[in-house]
Amino acid sequence: MEATTPLNPPAGPPRAAAVSSSLAALPRSLALPVAGMGLFGIALRASVKGAAPELAHLGWAAGLPATMALAWFVCLPAFFVFLAGRDREATLALCARGTQEALRTVGSCLASTAPMLWFFAVTAPQSRILQPLGIAFTFFALAAGSGALGATLKAGGIELSSRARLVFVGLVGLVFVRFATGAGIHWFAFALS
Repeated sequence: MEATTPLNPPAGPPRAAAVSSSLAALPRSLALPVAGMGLFGIALRASVKGAAPELAHLGWAAGLPATMALAWFVCLPAFFVFLAGRDREATLALCARGTQEALRTVGSCLASTAPMLWFFAVTAPQSRILQPLGIAFTFFALAAGSGALGATLKAGGIELSSRARLVFVGLVGLVFVRFATGAGIHWFAFALS
């Protein structure tokens, strides 16, 4: 009999079917949040550059969701190793599902704040609050993603303290800032200088 580990969970039709259907629904479930992150990217560029919509806005619209997703998925192995080291019930599928829920939440939060950021960018382009507002909306969305991650883990039988979740989301935030800066989304340099 094969040993059961977090990397090799017990096989069975119900779990395999659930993971398969979850993976099949992934593009559908992330479509709206990704589009929302894209809209937030456009609003963010308008708030940073103060420019009317132009082709460069599309770069931010594509870059923001791509760098956010990349940051979560690059940090996923570290999160899994941390969880597997403290809880035998941790599986890579549960961590991936938690990451998916966190991304969905982050995207939904950014989508909901994009109109506000766009409004301030259009009506008060010289306002000193624009750039910090974009940063605040982004990190509040990451914190909400942390809550979604915790709820998914709890539903899977794993309790994780809010501190541990926030530390992990802080890591995701740092990785995101690095990737976003590399992709030319550099509103942080404006707000922090």
